[in-house]
Amino acid sequence: MNAVYNCCIDSVLVSATTSGGVIEIVETEYSMNGGCDCICPYDIAYQISGMAEEQYTLRLFARYSYGEEPVLLFEFAVDLGSTPTGSFCPE
Repeated sequence: MNAVYNCCIDSVLVSATTSGGVIEIVETEYSMNGGCDCICPYDIAYQISGMAEEQYTLRLFARYSYGEEPVLLFEFAVDLGSTPTGSFCPE
């Protein structure tokens, strides 16, 4: 909820990878016309399935322009053995 990206984007691509107990999610904004001079909140929903029921570190990154390095937004622990679904809201 309230992922902040340019107001004039065409889409947000989400990719997820797992390695060694770490889930990394990268959200990348795409704009065919370079965007506009404002930012807006978006609600982005996705599902990751097929994970073992164990504890992971989840890292969420945002890439604001294609080709740029992603920026780490937040990182937290999640235990899929005790809570296989849920939500997280950074303060």
